[in-house]
Amino acid sequence: MDSRKGINIQGVKYLLETCEMLSPITMMQDASLNTRAFIEIASGKPHQGYYSLEALYGRKWNEDEPIVLDFFLNCLDDDSRVESLIFYTSYIHELTHHTDMMITPFGVNYHGKLCREYISFQDFGKALLNSQNLIKEFGRIPDFEDPACQNLEQSDNEKLYSAWASLKGQIYYFDAAFNTYGWGQRNTTEGWAGNTTPALVFNQRFKKITVRDFFLSINIPNQKEYLTANTILECRAVINSIQWIYWTIGDIPECKNTILVYLENVYLQGKSQQENVVYTFILNLFAKFGGCSNIQTWIQEHSLKELSEMLETINSCCWYALQAPPPMNKSSLHNSSPVSRLLLSLVLLEEGLMTGSFFEHAPQMLRSFDNSQSALDLFFQPIDKILAYCLQYLMYCKHLNKNNNKNRLLREHYERVINIQINQISKRIASDFPYSSLVGLAETGNPLFGILEEDADSLLFDYAPHNQIKEWASDRHTLLFKVSEKTKVIDILNRWFST
Repeated sequence: MDSRKGINIQGVKYLLETCEMLSPITMMQDASLNTRAFIEIASGKPHQGYYSLEALYGRKWNEDEPIVLDFFLNCLDDDSRVESLIFYTSYIHELTHHTDMMITPFGVNYHGKLCREYISFQDFGKALLNSQNLIKEFGRIPDFEDPACQNLEQSDNEKLYSAWASLKGQIYYFDAAFNTYGWGQRNTTEGWAGNTTPALVFNQRFKKITVRDFFLSINIPNQKEYLTANTILECRAVINSIQWIYWTIGDIPECKNTILVYLENVYLQGKSQQENVVYTFILNLFAKFGGCSNIQTWIQEHSLKELSEMLETINSCCWYALQAPPPMNKSSLHNSSPVSRLLLSLVLLEEGLMTGSFFEHAPQMLRSFDNSQSALDLFFQPIDKILAYCLQYLMYCKHLNKNNNKNRLLREHYERVINIQINQISKRIASDFPYSSLVGLAETGNPLFGILEEDADSLLFDYAPHNQIKEWASDRHTLLFKVSEKTKVIDILNRWFST
C-alpha cells in the first residue's frame, strides 16, 4: 500500500521478490493526536515503542471493547478514522500478499521461476559479457533477441543461444504476468489462438489479447492496461481489509460510511488510473453486473451483509485464480495463467447465478469449477493434481538450487522459500478439502487468525533478507524492467557474473 494518508507506518510493506515481511511494530510518528489516542485505547500503550500483533488484532471492537468503538465513531473525525484504519489494515493488506505467495501454486511458480532465472542468468550473464557488442546502447535484457547471435562465431553462438533459451522463458513470464512499466503491453497480439471474438464476462465485452505469445488476458477498456496477476493479488488484499473493518465494527449504519470513506481515501483518491484499475477493476466488474457504475455505488445501495457475501464470492474466484501452477505439460498453459483461471471462474459463477446453483461453501463451488466441461476443454487440472505437481516441482527447484546456484546467500534465501512452500503445499495435499484454507479464505478478512502457531516463524514473523538479496532484487529490476545505458548493464553483469 503506497499511500499512508499523512502517517508514517514504517516497515509495513511486503516485497514479492525478497519475501521481506516487516510488521507494524513502530510508533506512528506523523499521526494526529486523536489517532494516537485511539490506537492506545484500542491496543494499549506500546511496549518500548512497539505494538504486538496480539495487542493490535486480539480485540473485536463491536463486542470485546465497546468503548473502543464508541471512541472511534464519536470522537474521531473522518481523517483520524482513516488514519487509524490504515494503521490496522496495512499489515492485513501486506500479510495477504505474503501468505498468497507462500501457500498457493501461483506463488510456487513465481518463486520457482525467480530461482531458476538467477541460475540461468549465471551462464547468460557470463556469455553476454564475452559478447558485449550485442548489448544495446539503451535497452533491457528481455529485448535481447536470438537472431543477434548470428553475428558471432559458431562456438560462441551456441553457448550464448543456449544460455538465452534457458533464461528467456523465466523473464518473459514476469513481463507478461505483471506488465511492469507497461512492458507486457508492448508485446501483445489480439485474440486467443486466433480467436478475436470479444470475451463476454458478466455481460461485459472485453478485447482478447495474448502477451508474449502465451499469456492470455483481456484489455481493460479505456486503459493502456490488461488484466494481470497483480490485479488479482491487490483485489484480495483490498477485500481482506474491507472484510476486517466490517468484522471489527459490525453491521451498523456507521460501518458502511466508514468503509466508503476508507475506500475512497486509501485506494481511489490521488491514485493514477492504472493504480485504480489494479485495486478496483475486479470489484467494479461485479458492481456493474449488479447494475451499478462502480463498487462505491454498489456499497451504497446494498446492505453490509450483502457486501460481505459479494466480497467473499469475489475472493473465492481470486483464490481459484491463484491455484495456477507452473506449466504441467504442453497443453496446460491456460491452467498456469492466474488470469485464465480467474476468467473461467467468473464465467462459471455467472452461469451458476443465472441457473440458481447453490453451494454450501466456497471450496465446494471451486471444486465444481474443476469438474466443469469448460475446465476440461481448457485442459485445466483438478486441485489435487495441481498440488501434487507443485510438490514435485518444488523438489526439483530445491535440487537445482542446491547444485547449480553458485551464490551462497541467494542459494540459502531460495532454499528457505522453497522449504516454506513445501511445508504449506504438503499440508494442503493432506487435507480432505484442498481448496479450503483459513488463511487463504479468511472469514474475518485477517489471515493472521488462520495461521497455526507452528507456521508463525515462516508466515508471520519478520524476515530480513541479507543485503545482497536486496541488491540482486534491485539490479534484477534494472536489467529486466528499466531501459538502461550499456555501461550500467555491463557494470551489473560484471558485479554478479564475471567470476
